[in-house]
Amino acid sequence: MLSLDQTNFQQFISTKDKPAVVKFYADWCKDCRAIKKAADELAKRYAGDLQFGELDTMVAPEIRDAYKVRGIPTFIAFSDGEEILRTPRQSATQKRSRPRVSWRRSSSRCSTKSERSQTGNEKVSSAIRPGG
Repeated sequence: MLSLDQTNFQQFISTKDKPAVVKFYADWCKDCRAIKKAADELAKRYAGDLQFGELDTMVAPEIRDAYKVRGIPTFIAFSDGEEILRTPRQSATQKRSRPRVSWRRSSSRCSTKSERSQTGNEKVSSAIRPGG
């Protein structure tokens, strides 16, 4: 796996030959060390179809922040310089767009803010509608 930093990252992900997969990691990260062998095996297995690189987030925090990497290890796949896939799948913006859930003291269930603003009839009709 190619070691990436500020000098070669953009060129690596922008290669038009084949998609690029970047592993964001840190040396101190126990989970990163645990998956290292598996990640290296994947890089060897798919070397003909994909190019693999790894970026130490402690060495290049600007790149980590630019791609909103909030946890490590994170794998991001790029095609022609554009992000096409990420694992873990949930990005920082997706986390914020989830409905806020709160515990209601008057009942023994959780509810979302939109449920609390509905009247009783709206709650019943939305509960029996598919997806409601």
